[in-house]
Amino acid sequence: MNFGGKEYKFAVILPWIGKVVRHYKLKMCLNVVLGWTVVGLNFLFVWTTKNAIDMATVYHNQWALRFACAMLVVIIILQAVISAINRRLKTLLSFNMNRRMQEHLFHHAVSANWKDINEYHTGDIVRRFEEDGTEIISFVNGTIPTILLVLLQLGGAYIFLFVLSKDIAIALAVIMVLGIVISKFHFLKIRSFSAKIKECGSRLQAALQEGVQNISVLKALTGQNLFAKYYSGIFDIQKGNIKRRLTYSVLSSTVLNLGFAACYLFVFIWGVLNLETGAITYGTLMAFVQLTGQIQGPSRTLINSISDFAEFYTSCERLNEIDSINSEKSTGKSGPFSGVPGICCENISYRYSDNKRTVINNFSHTFKPGTMSAIVGTTGAGKTTLIRLLLSYVSPCSGHTYIICGNDKREISADTRCAFAYVPQGNSLLSMTLRDNLRLANPGATDTQMLQALEWACADFITHNREGLDTQCGESGRGLSQGQAQRLCIARALLSPSPILLMDEATSALDSETEEKILHNIRNNIKDKTILFVTHRDAVIKYADETVRIS
Repeated sequence: MNFGGKEYKFAVILPWIGKVVRHYKLKMCLNVVLGWTVVGLNFLFVWTTKNAIDMATVYHNQWALRFACAMLVVIIILQAVISAINRRLKTLLSFNMNRRMQEHLFHHAVSANWKDINEYHTGDIVRRFEEDGTEIISFVNGTIPTILLVLLQLGGAYIFLFVLSKDIAIALAVIMVLGIVISKFHFLKIRSFSAKIKECGSRLQAALQEGVQNISVLKALTGQNLFAKYYSGIFDIQKGNIKRRLTYSVLSSTVLNLGFAACYLFVFIWGVLNLETGAITYGTLMAFVQLTGQIQGPSRTLINSISDFAEFYTSCERLNEIDSINSEKSTGKSGPFSGVPGICCENISYRYSDNKRTVINNFSHTFKPGTMSAIVGTTGAGKTTLIRLLLSYVSPCSGHTYIICGNDKREISADTRCAFAYVPQGNSLLSMTLRDNLRLANPGATDTQMLQALEWACADFITHNREGLDTQCGESGRGLSQGQAQRLCIARALLSPSPILLMDEATSALDSETEEKILHNIRNNIKDKTILFVTHRDAVIKYADETVRIS
């Protein structure tokens, strides 16, 4: 099972981010402009504060002092209004961007190559979608505009400082160049920590998901404590990862804070000494102190954003890895068949990987249109694999499979999947109403058609419920017996307009009497479908037109 993320160059990540934000460029620009406006008002506030102090202490100009005070009030009101508008815009923008990205990733995941996407644990995929997706949107919609704002603020403060004192400005420029050089190594270190923490986070998500889904199994095996130790062991690994990153972060932030404190102390002492000699006014000293804060704040934000960028970059790599999985190939031949088709398998062989045994070896058979076939064989012989080949979840290593309807002959691919109605092993009900579950197979089905399918599948017990078709199904059919859930899955397949019915051990949880009734109903009422049963049950073989043995 794959939990670790691949590394990608920035030239690969940048276009991928472009796809995420391309529909929201205008609103993102507006977000930045509003932020820049607030920064401009901050500088105006500093300048107005300086003038107000000078007017009160040096020039004693009452009219100018009143004007400066009025300007301060207007600036504060404008800052509050623009900040409120900016917060609202940013919140809605984050939601819309996250929604579009999640929808795109989900659509890609469900249309990705089945074998490739199955290399990833579902818990890992969910973790990537939720946590990594949130981090990406937060960085794009929050951190990037903030970086642009602080760069503007830093540039403005630096120019302001240069006008007041060239010596301090030059010294600051040298320090900033050194900071840029050091930041590269800081980024690589944080990125390494981030990758390990995210990989371990995916393992935690996978373990938690499996534990919750299998609570009844853990209880029956009295394995709660053992699984809890396994889960706790992953937490111990994560704790080690976080402690290593925390130690590095604390050391780096301590050095950073000492540097900022030294800079502030230097500027303050320099200002006090110059104030004593009369080289500067008290208002100029206040401007120096405020500008020091205006420079230190953005500088601290930029340095912290290096860690944010490392997290963001790792998240981009993890989601781009999912987004880079090949989609299912299309032959370009899709659409319904004009009649009841058959299936032709020509010398197909398959193995799941190069180092594993061949599961199906040179299998050939023609399933005639409108017939009912029982596919039998020992466990592991390849019966379910044949179903996966017919559904184009996997492709044969050699040979060909076709759907044939008269002169219409199509090689099986993702495009021909619409020809199949499938009942898998186990419970495949989703946490929706029964009506919604049935409509997955036939969105346009009427209540009459649904009730008919339920009757044929001996699942009309649902009509005795007060909610009827609007009965809410629990997760994985919770609240239903295995036999009831299996019958509902059969009803869903019978409701489908697809001309080929695939049933993989679809009656394994049923008693013999109910199984006989369902098979009798299918045999007598389903005349316009080709039916393939994977089974070990004698009753199915009795009703089948032919028995196909896979060995």
